[in-house]
Amino acid sequence: MRSVAAGRTGVSVPAEARTAKARLMASSPAINQFTVYGLYDPAEPDHCRYVGQTKRLKARLLRHIRMAKAGEGPYKSAWIGSLLREGRTPVCRVLAHAVTQADLDANERTWINRLREEGHRLTNLTDGGFGGTVKGRPMADATKAKLRAAHLGKRLSVEHRAKLSEAARHRKPISAATRARLSEAQRGIPKPKPARCRGPRPDLMGRVPWNKGRRMSLEERERNRQSQLKRWADPMQRARMSDAHRGKRQSEETKRKHADALRRAWLDPERGQRLRAGHAKRVARLRASQQTHQEMRDGV
Repeated sequence: MRSVAAGRTGVSVPAEARTAKARLMASSPAINQFTVYGLYDPAEPDHCRYVGQTKRLKARLLRHIRMAKAGEGPYKSAWIGSLLREGRTPVCRVLAHAVTQADLDANERTWINRLREEGHRLTNLTDGGFGGTVKGRPMADATKAKLRAAHLGKRLSVEHRAKLSEAARHRKPISAATRARLSEAQRGIPKPKPARCRGPRPDLMGRVPWNKGRRMSLEERERNRQSQLKRWADPMQRARMSDAHRGKRQSEETKRKHADALRRAWLDPERGQRLRAGHAKRVARLRASQQTHQEMRDGV
C-alpha cells in the first residue's frame, strides 16, 4: 500500500505523486498542472474503480457526485450513486501529474492499463485519453442485446408523445440549401430495401396479425377521414404529392407484375368474389352519382 497524505481539499495524494508535483512546480511554477486521479470506495481502499484527468480536482469530484445524484452519466455514475445510497462518498486520490495534454493523456492510458492488469474493476468505458469519448467505439453484441431487451415492448405515454409532437411542431424548418447538401451527400449511397420489400420473414410465418378481422369503428373512420381532408386541403401538401409523381412512368416489368397479380387475384375464388363485389359497389355508387348530377342539371 503506497503512503498517502490528505490535503486541504480532503483528496489523498500518494508520496510519488507529491514528489513528481514538487519537481514540476520547481521546474515550471507558472504552468497549470494537470492531474490524473482515481476514485475509490471507502470500504475497499485498495481497489480503484475509476481513472480520470482534470485541472481542478475537488471541483471534478463534486461534479461526479452531482451527476450521480441526478442520474446522469454511464456506469461510473451508477457506481457512485450506489455508494451515496449506502451513505458513503468516493475517495479521490492523485495518481500522477503532467504539464502538457499529451503527457496527461499518456499517463491516464498508462494508469488505466496498469490497474486493469492488476484486476481492478474500473468503470471507465474507454482506454483513456483527452475527453474520454466513446464516439466510433464499436458496441458489443451483448450490450446491444441488453439495450434491446430493456426497451422492447415499452410504449411512450400520451404526455410524452404530446411533448415530442409539440417540440417537432416548433422545430426550425430545414432550409433549401441544407436539403440540397443532405441530398448531395446521400447521392450514390446504396440504400437497403425496407423489410416489407424483402419477401416473407420466417420469424413472422404463422403469426396472426393484431388487426386481422378487426373492423374500424365509426369514430375511427371519421377521424381518419377528417385527417385526410385536412391533409389534402393544404396546398403545399398537394403540390408535394403532385411533384413526387410528376413524370414518373412504370416500367414494362412493373406493369407486367401488376397485371399478373391482378390476374391471380381474379382467378382465386375467394378473392375474386370479394373483388367482384367491391367492383359492383363502386359501379353502383358511380351510377347513383351520375344520376344525381343529371337530376340536378335537369332541375336547373
